[in-house]
Amino acid sequence: MSALVMLVLSGCLFATLFVAVAVAIGLALARKR
Repeated sequence: MSALVMLVLSGCLFATLFVAVAVAIGLALARKR
């Protein structure tokens, strides 16, 4: 149970970081244009 919870939390963390990076890249491209 504990391992499953840790896996879910780590997955959410990576997903949040991925979204943050995608948004940052999108803003950078929008500003360059």
